[in-house]
This record gives sequence, C-alpha cells and structure tokens, in this order.
Amino acid sequence: MNAAPPALWGTPRRFVPRPVGLDQFPSLLRETAALVRAAPGRLCALFLLVFLPVQILPGVPYIGMPLRETLASIGFAGFFVALEVVRQGRRPTLLDMAYSWRLPGDKLILLVASGLLPLLAVLLVWWLDIGATELDAYLSGHAPEGSLPVRQQLEFVLVFNLVGMPLLFIQPLSVLCSWSATRTLSANLLVWIANWRWALIITLVLIPVAIGLESFDPASALEVALSLISEVAVEIGLSAFTLVLLQRTLQ
Repeated sequence: MNAAPPALWGTPRRFVPRPVGLDQFPSLLRETAALVRAAPGRLCALFLLVFLPVQILPGVPYIGMPLRETLASIGFAGFFVALEVVRQGRRPTLLDMAYSWRLPGDKLILLVASGLLPLLAVLLVWWLDIGATELDAYLSGHAPEGSLPVRQQLEFVLVFNLVGMPLLFIQPLSVLCSWSATRTLSANLLVWIANWRWALIITLVLIPVAIGLESFDPASALEVALSLISEVAVEIGLSAFTLVLLQRTLQ
C-alpha cells in the first residue's frame, strides 16, 4: 500500500488562524533558537541531505531548473517534519525526512506547483527582459557566459521570493496536517491572510540576504565553506521560525 502515515498534527477539528502580533518577535526568536539548539548537528545533517543534491544537480538543458525546484519543494517539506519531531522532544531520522515523498499524489502536485510557480514567474520576467533567443540559449546551456549576469540574478531573487511569499506555509501544512491538497491550499491562504505582515517581513529580510549570498564570489576553500555555512544557517533558521510562527498561529 502507498498510503502515507498520519501527519504529525493530524486533522485539526477547528482551524481558525489567529494573527500573531509583531511584538511577539522576541519570544518567537527565543523559541526558534531553542528549537535549533535542541538538535543542531542532526538538523544540519538532514538539511544537507536535501540541500547538497539540489545544489550539485547537473544543469540538464531546459529541465534542470524545474527539476531542482521540484526536488527542493518536496525535499525541504520533509525538513519541516524533522523540525516538528525535534519540537516534540524526539530525534529526527531519515524516515521522518522521507515522509514528504510518501504524501498522496494531490499533495505532491501541490508542493511541486508551489515550487514551479515562482520559477515560471522568473522565466517570464527574463523573457521580457532579455528576449526569447537569449533565454533559450541560457536554458539550453549554450549561453556564451557560464553564469547569469548580475541583473538576471537580482531578478531571480526578487521575483522568486515575492511570488513565493503567499505560499510560505504550503510545505509545513502539507506534511503536518492530514488534509487534501485543496484544503491545504485554503489553510495556507487563511494563515497567510492572518499573518501577512510576518510573511512580508520574512520576505523583505530574505531578499537582501539572498542577494548578498548570490553576489559573493568565494576565492578560496575557506570562503566557500563560510558561504555554505551562512546559506545553510539562514535556511534552517528561516524554516524553524516559519514552523514556530505557524504553530503559534494555530494555538
């Protein structure tokens, strides 16, 4: 049987998301830090199991970028399971991380769509900016330069994060609640509407951080390591903060 095991939060009888005030930031930050400190090494190792394969995935013509976003959207959803397991005082395992891959088909489609929609928006902006010929050359791997120009890098970060902002809670809700894809999407929108200010703040903080990491060109092994550590720390911290915010929203 391919039935997925029960989600950690099950099927809540009442779903009335409440706004979390901005004045709760200190307590949210303390809870986030406590969550990460509870199992830093294990959480980092589990995160890297998704992060590294996505980063080193070969640039397959045309399907490379969509494939990366597909793997990331499902894989990082599993990381929220690991975070919730830690929050409940248990040790996360590979089986916890793999839970997202055993979700019903409709929820897998929702996760993939939540990753591909921002990417499609980026490709549309690139098409309007550089034209179909140059975009095709880049996607096919025949562009004269190996990396994107600075302007296209900035467009990617800005568009991807802004379009993805309303989808902030899709991943944790998909793996933690036993709902259908349509109910999960509706729940995400309700949580986002209740806490849109937090979603906006997270996005506005993440954009300059992402731009800084993208623009940093490491020249030594130490700088490469520092860049990797910084990016992983930001992503783990953001995921933990999102989970803590979501959990408080539903209390």
